Amino acid sequence: GRPVTGIHLQCDCGLKLENFSGAVTQKAGELLDRAKISESLKRLYATGRFAELHAEAAPQGDAVTITFIARAQYFVGIVTAEGNPGPIEARALATASRLRLGQLLTDEDIAAAHKHLTDLLLANGYYRSRITHEIERNPDTLEANVSFIIKAGNAARVSSIQINDDAQFPPERLMKVAGWRPRMFLTANKAERGLDRLRQYYVLHGRVQVNVRIQQRVYDAKTNTEKLLLKANG
Repeated sequence: GRPVTGIHLQCDCGLKLENFSGAVTQKAGELLDRAKISESLKRLYATGRFAELHAEAAPQGDAVTITFIARAQYFVGIVTAEGNPGPIEARALATASRLRLGQLLTDEDIAAAHKHLTDLLLANGYYRSRITHEIERNPDTLEANVSFIIKAGNAARVSSIQINDDAQFPPERLMKVAGWRPRMFLTANKAERGLDRLRQYYVLHGRVQVNVRIQQRVYDAKTNTEKLLLKANG
């Protein structure tokens, strides 16, 4: 119920309270009203410009000043990836993060980007990869440039290939058709090209509806190798 002598916005960027005057229902010169403070917080947060927001009151004699303490919501700027392994271009890694220019940047987005990048590296045989990131925030534009730093390690080699084939084609023949062999590095592109060759091979032998897929890539951390398990049916 004390009179409010001043209302301020304390933020980690250049945002000013006058930019949001319509959202603040508590006014200076009026008595402090908790409901109006709560409504002001809701309206300010609804603008989408703040990631965190709360209000603090400081007594000034018989009156009080209100300060809205905020952490700004940043938007995705330039996304880059450094330290990419040979088979994967840096641009492909940046794209795989699925961070889009101008989207709101949240901690959940960064965590999801890490998972997408990890999945891409695993699909190319990099089981020992480590991914970190750096965020450069520009308080004037509220843009955040994100840089992912990749330490891929050595790719795993194929230790063996097992094909579960209900047509009972010789596994050695199928591997030759796919272009796969033990001790090779199996990138995502090589895996997809091999599957395409196998599908064409089955079609040529009257198996038009065949479904050829990699069921599992079983990794052995001790030897940094992987076993390839395939299934062809239909």
